Parts: sequence; C-alpha cells; structure tokens
Amino acid sequence: MASIFIYSFFFLITNRFYVALLAQTFQDSTKQTAVIILLLFFIISLFYKVESRVYDDLRRSRFTQGTLFKFILVLFVGVLAAMTGAFLLEFSYKLGNAFNSTVWITQHKGIFIYNSVMLFFIILLFYSIFGNIFGSAMVFLSFAGLFSFTNYQKRNLLGDPLFPSDFLQVTHIQNVIPMIEGFVSVPLLIAALAGVVFLFLLIRFLPKLNIRLRYRFLLLLLSLVMTYSLIYHPKTYMKSFAEMANIQITPWNQLTNYINNGFLAAFISNLYIDVFEEPEGYSKNYVLKVASEIKEANAKNVLPKYNKEINSPNVIFLMNESFWDPTRLNAEFSEDPLKTVRSHMNEGMGGDLLSPMFGGGTANVEFEALTGYSMSFLQPGAIPYQQLVDMQPGIMSFVGSLKDKGYSTLAIHPYEKYVYKRNRVYSSLGFDRFLGVEDMDYQQRSGPFVSDEALTDQIINELKGNNESMFIHAVSMQNHFPYDKGRYPKNEVSVDGLSESSNDMLEVFTEGIRQADDAVKRLTEEIEKLNEPTILVFWGDHLPILGSDKALYKEADFAGITKTNEETREYFETPYFVFANFNIPKLENEAPISPIYLGPIVFEITGLKSAPFYNFLTRLRQEIPGLKRDLYIDSSNNEIENFTDEQKVLLEQYKLIQYDLLVGEQYSKSILFDLE
Repeated sequence: MASIFIYSFFFLITNRFYVALLAQTFQDSTKQTAVIILLLFFIISLFYKVESRVYDDLRRSRFTQGTLFKFILVLFVGVLAAMTGAFLLEFSYKLGNAFNSTVWITQHKGIFIYNSVMLFFIILLFYSIFGNIFGSAMVFLSFAGLFSFTNYQKRNLLGDPLFPSDFLQVTHIQNVIPMIEGFVSVPLLIAALAGVVFLFLLIRFLPKLNIRLRYRFLLLLLSLVMTYSLIYHPKTYMKSFAEMANIQITPWNQLTNYINNGFLAAFISNLYIDVFEEPEGYSKNYVLKVASEIKEANAKNVLPKYNKEINSPNVIFLMNESFWDPTRLNAEFSEDPLKTVRSHMNEGMGGDLLSPMFGGGTANVEFEALTGYSMSFLQPGAIPYQQLVDMQPGIMSFVGSLKDKGYSTLAIHPYEKYVYKRNRVYSSLGFDRFLGVEDMDYQQRSGPFVSDEALTDQIINELKGNNESMFIHAVSMQNHFPYDKGRYPKNEVSVDGLSESSNDMLEVFTEGIRQADDAVKRLTEEIEKLNEPTILVFWGDHLPILGSDKALYKEADFAGITKTNEETREYFETPYFVFANFNIPKLENEAPISPIYLGPIVFEITGLKSAPFYNFLTRLRQEIPGLKRDLYIDSSNNEIENFTDEQKVLLEQYKLIQYDLLVGEQYSKSILFDLE
C-alpha cells in the first residue's frame, strides 16, 4: 500500500495533479506500473528495520501519545478511506473504467466531496462503535467493495444501476448466486479476499488510538446526526451544502439522475423518493369525479364484444421466461426455433408485447398483466410486489375479477415460492392456490431448472382435474440465464455468424426457446381436445441476458446498438399470442401492446362482462397500445412525441386512478369495479 501511495504521489506532482492521467496510466500501462510499484516495495522492504525503529520512536514520543496527533490521524485515515470508497462506487458504475471515473470526478468535484463527507461520517460511526480507526476503515472499505461489486454486476448484466429496492431480494441471494456465477471472475474474488485478509492482519501492527467511552458516545451521536442530515438533505440543514455541491435530484429520469449526481448521491436519493408520487390534486372528491367520468364515457362508447355465446371459458396466462425470437439477431440459424409460436402470432391474434423490463424483473411484467397497472408511473427500480401490493389490502386485479365471477384461480411457478414475495402477494391478488416447485406433480428438469414440458403437464393435469371454470397463471423457469455451453445434452438448432463463444451461448439460449416452442405446441393441441372453451394467452417476459454489458447484442449489431442509444424499443419487444379452441378475432392494429392490456383483451374476445376499469383500459389501448416509461406507441406503430388532447386526458386519468387503487384510499374502487 505504501509503495502504491508513493508512486501515485510522485506521479501527481510531476503531472500537475492530473488524476485522470494517473488512472489511465494504471489502466493502459498495467505491467509497467506494477513493475515500478514492486521495485518500490522491494526498496521499502530493504529498510524495514530502520523504518521499524523510527516507527517505535514515534509511537513512544509525547506527540504521538497526545490527543492532537490522534485527532489528525483519525481525520487523515477517515478522509482517505471515505474518498477511496467514493471512488470505488463511481468506478463500479463506470463498469471498471478508472479513466472515465476520474474524469467524472474532476468534472463533478463538489458532488464527489459531498459523497466523501457522507462516507467520512459513516466511518466515524464505525469508529465510535469499534474504537479502532484502522479497523473501522477496513470494515467500511470491505462493505464499500462488496457494494461496488454488486452494483458492477447489475450494471454489467442488466444495464441498470443498483437501487435500494434491489436489497429487498437479499433473502434470495442463495438462489441468485448460481445464476450469475458464470459472469464472476473467480481469480478476482480470490485476490479481493486475500487483500481484505492482508489488511485486517496489518491492523495488528497499527496503533489502536483508543478514546474514552464517553467521547465515543458523543462521536456516535455526531456521526448519526450528520449521516442522517446528509442522506436526507432535502429536509435538513444540509440542503444548502447539497445545493453548493450542485446535487440536483431528478427522480423522474434515473438515468440522468445517476449520470449527473454520481452513483452514491443518486442511490441515496431513492431512499426518500416515493415509489409512486402522489398526483397533483389527489382528493376524494376529485377521484370520485374522475371515476364517474370514466364510467359515463364507457357507457357512451360501447366496446365490441365477441363470442357472447361462450360461457365462462377457462383462461390460461402463460408467461415464459426470457422467451424471445433470437433470429432477430444478425446470425445464421439452421432452422426456425419458434415455429409454433410464430404460426400462432401470424395466423391468429398475436404480435409484439412491449415489456417494461430488460434481462430481468419478471415479477414487474406479471404485475402489469395481472393488475392492469403500469410500471411507467412508478419510480425506476420499483418492485411493486414487495413495496406496494403487500402493503395495500384488497388490491383490485384481473385475478380477483375472475374469482368474483366464480372462477377457481391458480398460480404455478416452478421455483421457490417466497421469491418476490409471491407466497404472500398471490393471495392478495385473489389466487386460491399457488403451486411452487415443491408442490408440483411434474418436476422433470431440462438444464438446471424445471422444464417447460413439465409445466405444460401440470397445466393440463389441473385443467382436466377441475370441474369449475379455471384461471391459471403459469410462469416458466427453464430458459433463465446463464446460457453456458453444455447446459443441454444436444442443441438441435446450430448457430453461426458470430464468434465461437457467442455462437455457443446463442445455441444454448435457442435450444431453450425450441423446447419452449415444443411445449406450447403440445399445450395448444391439448386445449383443442378439451370439451370446455379455453383461451391461452402466451408471452415472453423480457429479452435474455446474452453476455456481459449486452456483449452478444453488440457483436450482432442488434437494433443498431453500436450506432444508437441502447434503450431502443427493440430491447423491450417480446412475442405474444392469444389462442382458443373457439373462434377469436385478430387485433385491429399491428403496434406492440403492453401487458396491462392482456386482461381487457380476454374480456373483449370472450364476451365476459367486465368492470369499467377494464373497459377504460380498452379505450386507452386504442390510443396508446404501447405504454412504457419514456416510450409511448400509437396504433400506427409510431412513437408518440406529442400527445393529443384525448391521450393527455386518458393518461392523467389512468395515473390518478392507479395511484388511488394501488397506493391511495381506493375511493374509486366501488365505481370502477362495479358490474351493474
């Protein structure tokens, strides 16, 4: 550590303290820099005895025993550790690019100082507890390193930064680790652990700098007050300090929020930002007025109903994990892996679904489908299953609406039931039963997860064994990442045109899609044989993770990723189709639809009587079929840049009603879910 410090110090002096150049040198001339640091380490080691005597003399001197020296040393170690931690966090957000990190810091000095001050008081908090500044700094840096590593992995795989809500999943970490271990560098982990062990061993040879218990208590109070004040600066006396540092929180645009304010300030801001901000003018009278207007508008605009002769058909929602069309990539495939799904999309009702997520967040996609509530109004990073649904009694949903009509409601997910709190959330949404992997009669695996074929067997078994009209919501698991070579005994579809490693990864993913397509074929054939009317709604939840930082997408130049913004709509379009063993129409437009419309579509084509809320969503679909944060698509399949007056009114009404039903007092419930 000393040799690195000496090298960095002299480098900065000779280069006018150009920190970015130091970072670039470490990154571009790693071997040369390492040799110089090793030579310095060797020279320092030669004079170890002399240095040890000087250190012993200093330690016994009056000055080093004095309070002033202790104060200076605590201040120096605390500031150094805080700045190191602040750099680590920014380094992780910039995906390990030291040069970009230091350039950002030099351009945002005020914010970096603010973040460092916040971390400094956290270190003092540790010091007041442990009574050892060096040990406190090591504990803090260990946490900062783990935090940075977690943020790096999420940014690298999903493209999104870490949000506080992500830590709601910490109880499921044992299930997450096997999924990401292929993307983690084992040598890097070993080196990091070795470094932590070395630093903690080094603490034994450093002075303790003990202070009296009463002073530690005062320090504890000071650090708690300052940490709280800095974190919640909009409501404390630190607001002016934050303004001087040029921190400007933009909760409505988290990409801008993290870029402009840095990782730490942006992350902290999400602690006090509401998941769903209250709409302006929210009150009982206003909500009742809007709800009544919606109901009256529905009465005037009678929406078409098909198949009025169909009586309470079985309804199946099948959300398939990472189901997507890989042939949209610039690669060569020996055959079409989704023949069945493509056939249903082209010949019946189907097309593209505009998912609110990329690479993960399955629960947020099914939240839209089961409730009719849009993620576009919630803060980025929100997980409504864990933050909202479980907090609000009696969430109105498509599930509950069918249950009120006498349906038996069942959810099936071949994985652990407590992930995303499904074991509690599903009952809140109106499900009578929930089958997790341990409850299923069919548990055959294909790769590491329960196969789509087994899930199909379970669905068919439930349909044939129940005399009531059923609503089954099934979420598959087989095609979850990672897509490592050798996952399946044989890949039926060969892939060419990319690098060898990319071809291998894509072949594994494509084999999962092919097997899912075969399972769909068998399910639709079985539905055809059923005596009772049955409708199947199938869709993919999100695009897959194909390599770190979208590596395979970039290699295949998907959606012009190397030329345009990565957040193009193509990264959120998955296949969907609606199939039934009775006649159903095709949709009138070719634009992608959001999952919020799947329930209303079922009501529309089956003739089932629907509440005003779902009729309202059908009206909204006619104007804005594709609805996602910062992306709105009209019925002509064009992105909406300027809303019409009608579109503005519909969106404002939708946001107000969704807030009322999901977070607020549910004033509109009796009006919008009244079937009379």
